[in-house]
Amino acid sequence: MPGPQLDRDETTWTGSFAGLGTVAVALDGEVTAHPDGQDEDGSRAQALRHGWGGLLSWAGRGFALANAASLAIGERGLLVTGEPDDVAATLLGLARHGFVVLSDRPSPTRWVGGSLVAYPRDAPILVPRRRAEQAGLTGTPVREGSTSVAVDLPRGVEPVPCASIAHVVRQRPDEEALDRLAGTRRFERAATLMLRGALAPAGPTEPDPREVFDEHLRLAALPSVVIRMEGRDDPLVADRLLDWWRSTVDAAT
Repeated sequence: MPGPQLDRDETTWTGSFAGLGTVAVALDGEVTAHPDGQDEDGSRAQALRHGWGGLLSWAGRGFALANAASLAIGERGLLVTGEPDDVAATLLGLARHGFVVLSDRPSPTRWVGGSLVAYPRDAPILVPRRRAEQAGLTGTPVREGSTSVAVDLPRGVEPVPCASIAHVVRQRPDEEALDRLAGTRRFERAATLMLRGALAPAGPTEPDPREVFDEHLRLAALPSVVIRMEGRDDPLVADRLLDWWRSTVDAAT
């Protein structure tokens, strides 16, 4: 099956996606979806509108897309990166601790003054069915053949400045469950946070390397941690992240 075909050279951006259909994104961000074939339940149209179409809409309006989910508690935001299944487990756990979800991954962001601000995105929150069942949630199937379901979690409705970044990974033997990043390691993680290529913000095809480096420095200034999951089903991953948040982010305010 061929990959996505995207055209960002015209006033209206367009994309074609095998098995789903096409989207057109206007300058004002409006997304028009044209699903392939029969789409009686609207699942293809929704996938186009909230998937590539929605993401291109944010990029076309100048937002940078972080390859992370975004959450908030109060007026402070948290970006969570990692494999989709691990991020899903973390989102579900943090929601039980009072966090609201701004966006499933990817998350629209923009620099406002000296702060990286995460913006709410109204796309469904998708998690593997088994994760939803573990959390006691039924979930709504997204389309035929998919193992993901949309879950109803508390949502944030206002932009929030990001206070920290958490990277969720699987733990290997002899690794610590929590690793506070600093120096070069924090910079290296920050350098891979933002999506480029087809989902880069509207602007020059090749961004100024000095501006990219400056952004990496600003991202590396945010407190950052690696949280390691003890196996596929680690019920305490969100608790460890919350303990770090309280000792690092709460302590700094």
